[in-house]
Amino acid sequence: MLWRKVGNSFSKNINRNNDLVTDLCSLAKLHPDTVLIFDDSGKIVSENKKGYRAAFGFNPKHLSDFQDNVPEQTYRSMETGLEQALNGQANKLSVSFTNNTDKPHYFHVTFLPIQFDKGPAEGVFCIFENITERVELEKALHLKKKHLNNAQQVAKIASWEYLPDKDEFLFSDQIYPLLGIGKKDIQNLHDFDHFIHHDDLRKVKQFFEVLGNNKSSLSTEFRFFHGKTKKLHYLKMVAEPILLDDKVHKWIGVVKDCTERKELEQKLNSTMEYFRYMFNHLDASIWLMEYPSGKMKFVSKGTEDILQIPVNQLIDRPIQWESFLHPDDAANYSARMKLAEGGQSQHIETRIIAGDGTTKWIYKQVIPWFDENSNLTYLFGMMLDITERVKIREELDFRTTHDAVTGLPNQIQLQQSLEAHCRDGKTLALLYLHIDRLQIVHDALGYDIANKLLKELASWLKTMTPANGSLFYVDNHHLVFLLGNIQHKEDIFAFAKNVLDNTRLPFHIEGYEINVTTSIGISFFPENGDKPNILLEKARHALNRAKKLGKNNYQIFSDSIDISSYKQLALENDMRKALEQNQFELYYQPQVNMEGRIHSAEALVRWNHPDWGTVSPGEFIPLAEENHLIHDLTSWVIEEVCSQLKKWKTMEKPVKPIAINVSPLCLMRNGFIEKIKQILADYEISAHLIQLEITENTLLKDNEKIQSNLKMLKQLGLAIAIDDFGTGYSSLKYIHDFQVDILKLDKLFLKELAHDNEKDKAIVSSVIHLAKGLNIKIIAEGVERYEQYQFLKQKDCDLIQGFLFSKPVPLETWEEMMETGYLKPKKKMYMPRRKERRKFYRLEFPHSIKGEMTIVEVNNQKVNVGSTPILIQNLSLGGIKILSYLNLPVHSHFKYRFSFTLMGETFQIEGTLIWKEEVKRDAYYYGAAFRLQQQEEDRLAPLINQASTFLKMNQLLPQTDFIFENDYVYLQRLLSS
Repeated sequence: MLWRKVGNSFSKNINRNNDLVTDLCSLAKLHPDTVLIFDDSGKIVSENKKGYRAAFGFNPKHLSDFQDNVPEQTYRSMETGLEQALNGQANKLSVSFTNNTDKPHYFHVTFLPIQFDKGPAEGVFCIFENITERVELEKALHLKKKHLNNAQQVAKIASWEYLPDKDEFLFSDQIYPLLGIGKKDIQNLHDFDHFIHHDDLRKVKQFFEVLGNNKSSLSTEFRFFHGKTKKLHYLKMVAEPILLDDKVHKWIGVVKDCTERKELEQKLNSTMEYFRYMFNHLDASIWLMEYPSGKMKFVSKGTEDILQIPVNQLIDRPIQWESFLHPDDAANYSARMKLAEGGQSQHIETRIIAGDGTTKWIYKQVIPWFDENSNLTYLFGMMLDITERVKIREELDFRTTHDAVTGLPNQIQLQQSLEAHCRDGKTLALLYLHIDRLQIVHDALGYDIANKLLKELASWLKTMTPANGSLFYVDNHHLVFLLGNIQHKEDIFAFAKNVLDNTRLPFHIEGYEINVTTSIGISFFPENGDKPNILLEKARHALNRAKKLGKNNYQIFSDSIDISSYKQLALENDMRKALEQNQFELYYQPQVNMEGRIHSAEALVRWNHPDWGTVSPGEFIPLAEENHLIHDLTSWVIEEVCSQLKKWKTMEKPVKPIAINVSPLCLMRNGFIEKIKQILADYEISAHLIQLEITENTLLKDNEKIQSNLKMLKQLGLAIAIDDFGTGYSSLKYIHDFQVDILKLDKLFLKELAHDNEKDKAIVSSVIHLAKGLNIKIIAEGVERYEQYQFLKQKDCDLIQGFLFSKPVPLETWEEMMETGYLKPKKKMYMPRRKERRKFYRLEFPHSIKGEMTIVEVNNQKVNVGSTPILIQNLSLGGIKILSYLNLPVHSHFKYRFSFTLMGETFQIEGTLIWKEEVKRDAYYYGAAFRLQQQEEDRLAPLINQASTFLKMNQLLPQTDFIFENDYVYLQRLLSS
């Protein structure tokens, strides 16, 4: 309404002041900005641009038109500005509004009053200056400043400017949090001084002093104490000059906090120093070589030890690795290095010739190092001196195929050599050697002495090996000769005999004189087999026969082994199982005084073999010693005796001391004394109830281990006895060294007492007298005749043991004897007459006839066993009586074949043993029942009748192989042959 009231006066005055209005319109049209002329009613009466709609976004005719197109506040400001101008007050304001592009436009609006003749304002000259571009630039600049501040804050950077003409410094806001100080703390440049590390202050001042006289970029680093944390920071300052007319107009600089980088560098340097220290103290060589120049950028001190060249001669100069290489390895090394240069890591083992001329094995690992452009820039690597490792590896390789002690090829090479010989097809002899009783040397003198003996023996045998032969190591007791392309077997037998003769010579090892012998089994290719395992097996069979025949001999493989060897193999295979299955049993043989009162007994172990029946110790004890089972067996005997002693004490039965045979091997073994202590403690048995018997005939003359253990056993309270006294070679020394309690006089000296043998009587009398003088108890063993007993009683012998009083008896019989406590001697040994069981006529021979027997079947299984000599005593159609040194079982599990020649006719008749009688040690009578076929009976019957006629006429049977020497002498000769 206001604008309407005053609007008429402006029109009137225009008419009156036409020239002035014309001038105002001209001014508006020439003005660069948009100009609107309002009358006193707010109406737009003139404008200088037709396109002002484009700027405003609408086409106003009156001030009130702005109300609907601009923000309320903007419109009120314009209304106020116009009113003030009408009141004679010029004013200016800033407004913004959005045009039809929805893009905000910014204007500076100037309101100028239009007055005529100094009267009141009758209109308003309004100038709209478009400042949109300037506002946008200011916004962009503000945003950039904001971003810059943010960036500086994140990057821990602050900027600064220096104006040389004014000597004025300007800093960005980030400088203050960066340094931990406030604006009020810094009035001038010198206020920074007390924050700068004193050692860096002069450097910083020199930096700023140079600004006035320099035109090139500058940089420096210094330490600064943070204003708040007081922590030392590392700062880097960079300055760049801005030139104007070739003069420095101003300096623009940046300050960056490098603390993290510096600390990281310090940690890295520390780490590098750590690695450098570590690398330099390794036995290995660590190196870094520039490629392709070959210059060494880093070489650890370990390289010096390997190459024998000072490290300072290796750094920053190319190394010609090829100059160190062993000539034989150069080609392979070069090929591997080309692969490394192609990008493949390499692991190389090669030989070098070091600076001091020594040849070494090295392990070298080479790793290629590529830059971001996939260019090879470095070769990094490690080098180790593996000379000792290679030696160990070669030693291990050697030990894989050779024995460490003897240096001989082992079983692997033996197998390979045998396979090659078998493929070749040429004749070959295999000699399987056993070093007899080497285990005793092991146990007596220790493995060191035994190994030295084995080494010396192997060396000696190696010198004996012919040009067509090789010597191999099998185990601690066995060696093998392979003799190829043989022409005559006699040459092999002569060689075997030469080996036996030379190994029988004494060996001197560290002051000990040691005697050993060898046994040899021989097999031939292709005669005895065409495969390695078969040849070895058959040579081993022959070796077992050689050992059975007393050792120190050679035997050739035969397709069938004799009964004795067959039995030995069976016992050897079954012994461990016998221990596990409790097949052993103790027998007791009484020891009585001269009045027949039982004083003690000897415990004798028997083996109740399921096939071979009762096996005597003489057959299985040597096997137990050779197979290292003697320790387990002895422990079982001692424990079994102590167990029975405890039972008898508990049952309040008479208890007598028990003697136990102990192998020297047990006395040489560590832990034997502790084992006895433990058994005695477990069964609460007094030591005086146990006597230990050791045989006199041992391998070595002196043994501190045995002597020490015997002394400890005596300290425990056990009695020590020497068995078979008088058969050894150092009897008196044993008595002196071992401080024995009992001497057991060997039955060899008692054998001829009944025949008034004055020499044996003198020996027995001397031994008894010696024992009495030394307060040693003496026991005569093997007493079988009453005459022997009378002589021993006359000489005041302490105790007697033998068949005259009792043979070894089982436990139950021994318990009955202890209850009685007394035995009577048998004045004459009567053999009970065996009841005649044959229903056929028996032909008794005046002299024994030679024959043979073999086993054909065991437990219904056919076996292939060679023949064994026998002596035939009598013969009938129903059976045969024989004499043999074999201890054989009497039951139907075994079937035999008996071979003999009677009056020119040869017979092979099968049968079974039905009775056995031991007549002497190692001699047995057997009765066998025939299983005659009708054809054989028809041949044998008339011959028996004819033979009977000859014998009645006191004529020897023709074409019959009699022996005319003593049967037992003949058998002993067979045993020793």
